[in-house]
Amino acid sequence: MTTIAHRRLDCGPVDRDFWPALAAASIDWLLHTGVPARDAIVLLPHAGLLGSARAAFARGGGWQPRIEMPQTLATAVSPPPAAHGGALCGERSTDRLAAAALLRGQSLGEAWAARDPRAFDAAVAMLADTAQGLQHAAQVRPPQERAAWWAGLRDALPPLTGPGATERWLARMALEWAAAADAPATDALWALRPAAWIALRAVGEDALMVRLMAHAAAAQVSVLWLDADPPP
Repeated sequence: MTTIAHRRLDCGPVDRDFWPALAAASIDWLLHTGVPARDAIVLLPHAGLLGSARAAFARGGGWQPRIEMPQTLATAVSPPPAAHGGALCGERSTDRLAAAALLRGQSLGEAWAARDPRAFDAAVAMLADTAQGLQHAAQVRPPQERAAWWAGLRDALPPLTGPGATERWLARMALEWAAAADAPATDALWALRPAAWIALRAVGEDALMVRLMAHAAAAQVSVLWLDADPPP
C-alpha cells in the first residue's frame, strides 16, 4: 500500500497567500514524487474554490494538474444517471413529496394522513431525512462494499413489534428506499487511476474524499493531503 503524504498549509483560507501556497506545495510534492503535473488530479471539497485554485496554478505556468471537486469530476467522467420517478434524489423538498406518496401508498397511509395530519407530516420528514442520511452514508463507500453494508443494517434493525413500532417501521422503509436508489455519479471516481491525487482538507473532512484517497493509496496511487484546517 502506498503511503499517504500530508502537508499542512499554515496560511488561513482567507489569506491572500493561501492559493499560491497550495499550488507551490502541490508542485513541490509532484516534483519530489516524479509525477508530471498534467497526470495528477487536485480534488477540492467545494465548487467555490475551483476558480481561485485554477488561477493560482495557472500563474505558475507550465503544465497544470486537473483541478476538480468530486461532483464536477464525476460529471466530466460520465453523464449522471437518469432520475426515476419516486427514487430518492437527495433534494429535500422533492424527497419529502416522494416520501408522502410512499406513505400514502401503504395500507394505512391515507387514513393516517386524514386522522392526524401533523403526525403524518412528521413521519414524512423522518422518512425522507433518514433515507437521505442512509443514502449519503452509502455513497461515500466503495460500490463493492455496499451490498454487505446494507445487509448489516437490515440485520441490525429490531423487529417491528412493541413500543416504538412506528418509528422502526419508518426506519425500515427508509432503509429499503435508500438501498433502492440509483448509483450516484461519483461512483465513476472509484475506477479512476491518475498518476497522483492531491486532496484539500478545509473546514472539516469530506467523507467521500477521505475514503476515495484511502482507496487510491491501496491501489498504489500516490496521494497527498493538503490540510488547511487549523490545529485543534
